[in-house]
Amino acid sequence: MLMAKGASVVGQSAPPFALKAVATGRLFSPADYRGRVVLLLFADQHTGRGTQAVVEQLRRAYPRFEQLVIALVIDARVVPRLFRGTAEGMMEREYRETARQIPQGYDPAEHLILLPDWKGEVVAAYGVGDLSRHAHAVCLGPDGVVHGEYSGPDAVKGALELVRAQLGSD
Repeated sequence: MLMAKGASVVGQSAPPFALKAVATGRLFSPADYRGRVVLLLFADQHTGRGTQAVVEQLRRAYPRFEQLVIALVIDARVVPRLFRGTAEGMMEREYRETARQIPQGYDPAEHLILLPDWKGEVVAAYGVGDLSRHAHAVCLGPDGVVHGEYSGPDAVKGALELVRAQLGSD
């Protein structure tokens, strides 16, 4: 299901996909988390680092993976096929560095899900536009429907509002 760039999927069933997570090699599919709230953070090489603050704030408010699943979908279509191994190695190093910051007792594989979208198909399916200035957040409800999205300068506030609309204050 490919959509035109910028076409909203709010109110629709979440477009299905399966991407392999960096470092863990696990396949991630939103359908596997039906019954939970899932926040997909879309970013590219320009906006990826800015998503760390979003994840940190959301985890402070909603620390349990059973309550909220957060996955970072990285638009990696600009990476030539020849350099994908190098790019993935760089992502794995970032993963390991960030995983060390996760509090003891929490599984990094559940709290740090990095999903390279090598062909940009997931980005397109969710109607995500230009990621060079701002990350894009998409919130899936427990029913598997896209309940909201945010793209703008205050990704932390936008993502928190999306999740609060589904889970309330914790």
